[in-house]
Amino acid sequence: AKRAEARALATAVLFEGTREFSISDDPALIRARLADHLAAAAQGRAFVLEGDVLCAAGGEAPAPMVLSAARALALEDGAEPRTIEAAGWRVRYLTGGGVAGWRADPPLGSDEENLLQILADAGAAATARAQLAVAKAEAEARGRTEDLRNALLSSISHDLRTPLAAVLASASSLQEFGDQFDAKTRHDLTATIQEEAERLNAFVTNLLNMTRLESGALDVESAAFDLAEVVDRTRRRFERLRGRRRIVCSLGADVGVALGDPVLFEVALANVLENAIRYTPDGGAILLSSFPRDGQVVVQVADEGP
Repeated sequence: AKRAEARALATAVLFEGTREFSISDDPALIRARLADHLAAAAQGRAFVLEGDVLCAAGGEAPAPMVLSAARALALEDGAEPRTIEAAGWRVRYLTGGGVAGWRADPPLGSDEENLLQILADAGAAATARAQLAVAKAEAEARGRTEDLRNALLSSISHDLRTPLAAVLASASSLQEFGDQFDAKTRHDLTATIQEEAERLNAFVTNLLNMTRLESGALDVESAAFDLAEVVDRTRRRFERLRGRRRIVCSLGADVGVALGDPVLFEVALANVLENAIRYTPDGGAILLSSFPRDGQVVVQVADEGP
């Protein structure tokens, strides 16, 4: 009767353990729960050892002699799953290089020992599956990061070449034919150099902010600033770039002093406004508006682009 009870307990633990392993993708959690289930099935103590990570359950950790035997078993080249005796413990080599051990009190029969070995192997298989899932997720994340980096570099190279070409063309024209140009033409060329240099500066600022964001070093300041003034200053930066497009500013009457980071707000607004100008057809309109919401002010950029 006692053997039948022990077999029923080991079988129930095996079913519960395999069910729990099948829904987890955390290798550390699977190792810890495997040690718990082995201890419950053996009605004694158990451990799972993988590398330097030891998970013990049911009482004190095994003696150093048992752990030494477990490590020696784990280091065997080409070892297959097998079980050895070590100071009253049953120690089993697991696929993947891990080791599980248990000490039953009273000792188990052969049927119960087989069930515990099946449970240990199921835990090892679940750990390997979870590690593969983690590796797969990391590989996919690296792939997405690489795709994003390539797209970013392509975009940056295009966005940098455009203002650089305008600066070089204007500067070279002034250098070669400056004396032949009238005052208005010279003024237009120098204004182009200034505006395109400001665009380059904005690109570099964005890149630096992106780098700081990724490293967690971008500090967001909180200060009071005139929201309408920042919006108008941002709008005026794009007077030449807008071409025949109209930028209509329709801020709410209650817009006044806002609390936030005025520099980052202007950078964000300039990015959205430049995107709107880029995709709005000539003759189209871009509307800058604002409205209150939940104690905050929302600044909205609407365009007629695709």
